Amino acid sequence: MATICYSDPCVPVELIAACGHTACRPRPAAAGFAEIEGLCAWAGAFCAAARQTDAAIFTTGCDQMRRLYELHTTQSPRPAFLLNIPKTTSPTARDMLCEEFKRLKRFLLALDGGEWTPERLADQMAHRPAETADIAAADTAGADRGLAVIGGPLFEDDYASLCRRICQSGLSVVFDGTEPAWPALRVSRPLPSVKSDPTAMLAESCLAVPAVWKRPAGPFFDRLCVLIH
Repeated sequence: MATICYSDPCVPVELIAACGHTACRPRPAAAGFAEIEGLCAWAGAFCAAARQTDAAIFTTGCDQMRRLYELHTTQSPRPAFLLNIPKTTSPTARDMLCEEFKRLKRFLLALDGGEWTPERLADQMAHRPAETADIAAADTAGADRGLAVIGGPLFEDDYASLCRRICQSGLSVVFDGTEPAWPALRVSRPLPSVKSDPTAMLAESCLAVPAVWKRPAGPFFDRLCVLIH
């Protein structure tokens, strides 16, 4: 069993677990991050975290992370995988992501994780732990105004500070579109028969997350309008 470090919330933690490994999504502190030329502070902090785990998964969802994958593979002996994430939700994008998940599965099994079966993946999909951001769990009882929060990853201290300020302002978060909350926005779907490979359904579930960077952006704004009005 290996500990797999990742940052992009589109990385399928269910697949990692089904292959016998443990997923680790660090939220590093702002202090002490590695300053690397051409990379943002978050990418530098993730770089340091990735070097402390058995393997790392990078994605093409961010140019910084794509660049970080190149640096990691040349400077670290630890295995790494680059997952291609489509920015659209078309049938072609779904098929592409499904093939990427299958390629990721082969990478994970090569790390000596264990025997993979469709049943194991289906079980992980059925019992996927809810990933919710701290903001969504904040105590905003009595708030009479709704707030939509949208953004990328934040350092641990910055995220905690944002949570406190929202609570102190008496606001209620009706839509948490920050990166940590994206997995929790997946659409619940009936699981397929264990006789079939649920990888395609996992890909469809990930694509259904209404992230702000996806195109077309209509589904995201449609859901946002419903929640804030």
